Amino acid sequence: MLDCDEVIKAGVRVNRRIGGWLWLLLCFRMLALQAVAADAAGVAASGLTLSDGVDAIAAVPWTSASLYQSSSWLGSVPSLSLSYLESEESLGTDETEVALNLPLKSPARHRADAQLRTLDAELSQAREEYRRLYFSGLLREAFWAFRRAEVQWQGAMRKGALLEELLARQRALAAAAVTPAYASLIVQREVLNAQAGAEIFEGEMARWQSRYRELTGLPLPAAAGADEATVPEQAAGAFAHPQLRLLELNWARLQALLAANAGTADNWNLSLVGKQLDAPGLEDQQWGVALEVPLSVFGVVNESTRSDWSAGSSEFQQARDEALQSIAGRYSALRDERASLLRQRRLVEQADALNARIAEQLDALHTGNEIENEMWLRRRLDIMDTAVEMQLLQVRLGENAAMQRQTLGVPL
Repeated sequence: MLDCDEVIKAGVRVNRRIGGWLWLLLCFRMLALQAVAADAAGVAASGLTLSDGVDAIAAVPWTSASLYQSSSWLGSVPSLSLSYLESEESLGTDETEVALNLPLKSPARHRADAQLRTLDAELSQAREEYRRLYFSGLLREAFWAFRRAEVQWQGAMRKGALLEELLARQRALAAAAVTPAYASLIVQREVLNAQAGAEIFEGEMARWQSRYRELTGLPLPAAAGADEATVPEQAAGAFAHPQLRLLELNWARLQALLAANAGTADNWNLSLVGKQLDAPGLEDQQWGVALEVPLSVFGVVNESTRSDWSAGSSEFQQARDEALQSIAGRYSALRDERASLLRQRRLVEQADALNARIAEQLDALHTGNEIENEMWLRRRLDIMDTAVEMQLLQVRLGENAAMQRQTLGVPL
């Protein structure tokens, strides 16, 4: 937040000849700008965080109920067979047979189905986690892009407010013929540049606010969350990344499907048979049961099953290797970026410390010459730009920490 005392002190350093009442007006102007910034942030509830946004997305159902129901004991659809055999002999026997065929699940098929049910539950949870991670990335992108634009917008507005005050002062001096109009023209040009920059950053803020609301239906929160600024210290391979977990479960599911459809898990066929024999002087009805059991002890599978397993294994290994390399590459780049940002921050801190001394020297050497006025203004604007750069580096460090968490599969 802005400290009015600091603004007033800064105003005295900028130009000791400017009246204190102008700097009091500037202080109130800056406070008003902060109120506008808070309104532009669209914060409707101070307690909202990015996690609330992901929770709002997760609350919307995205899967439909299954259209299929499986049987606990039937391996496929039962069938009914009917046969009639008529003898060509006058004393022959006519035969009528009806059979109800029930394909029963074998023990191997029961085990495969139980494994599939377990994997389906794990896959459902893994998809939810991956979906949460995906939307976490979108919300993190929107939040930190908004914060970058907000810092730059606030800097442009502060610069514009200062320049407008200086412009009013220069115009008053020019009207009194104390200074030529050249100085006021220079300041007026800088005011227009600051206003143009503020318009650009304000558009960026509005765009990312709209993006966040489209995704969540909520206003952009004031803070990302307590853990978002925490840099994960574990190596990239130490995390159970949802993307890798999903690959592993899909491969396990494919293996379970192949095992369930292999010949070693073929159904046991139970037939309920009814037969009627018709012959001269004889009519006989017979009832019985037939059971067909595949000899799965030989472990024979067809070529298509073997080929599907080999292709699935190769695809899984390739997808896992690509995912691991991608995660490790992004993580390494983010770690290097953070080290660079920390070095930049140390340098900017040193430059900011020098700015106070430079400001004092500028005020002491300022004589009112037109060319010196322009140089003095440039140095003052450079000092303000350094302050904005400090804030921007802090935002980028927070964004870097959040992106490291995103890369390592840590959702909001």
